[in-house]
Amino acid sequence: MAGEPNPLFSQPILRGGGRRERLPKRTTPDRAAEALPARERIARVLRRSNFLDFSGELENVHGQIHGWAGGAMTSVPTAAFDPLFWSHHAMIDRLWRIWQLRNPENAALSRYRNVALAPFEMTVGETLEVTLLGYDYAGSTTSVDVRR
Repeated sequence: MAGEPNPLFSQPILRGGGRRERLPKRTTPDRAAEALPARERIARVLRRSNFLDFSGELENVHGQIHGWAGGAMTSVPTAAFDPLFWSHHAMIDRLWRIWQLRNPENAALSRYRNVALAPFEMTVGETLEVTLLGYDYAGSTTSVDVRR
C-alpha cells in the first residue's frame, strides 16, 4: 500500500523454535551499476571452454551479485527469503544452460556424470539436460548474443 514500509526491508521471518527474527536490512540501492558484472564479463565467462574455468568464473559472478544486493542476499540462511534470489539463480542457471549448449562434449563433466547428488536420488548426468527436468529457457541456443 502507498505510504507503508516495504516489507522486504523489515519483514520478520520465523526461525527454528518459532522465534521471529528480522532479515538483515538491504542497504540503500544507491550502488553504482558498475558494481554489477558487465556484459563483457558475462561474455568472457561464456567463452571459457574448460568446465572448471567456466564454473569458477560463474561462481565469482554469482557471489558478486549476492554481495551487490546486500541484506538477506549476503547470508546463506536468509538469501532465499529475498525475491531477488530467485531471479538471480534463474539467470545463473540460464548461463549454465547456454554454456552447456556451446560446449556439449566437455570432458570434465563426463567424470562427474555418475556422481549422486545426495540427498536426492539423481546423478549429475540426470540433471544436465534441463528439458528432461521439464523446463528450458527462451533463447537457449548456441547463438545467444550477450553483447546486446
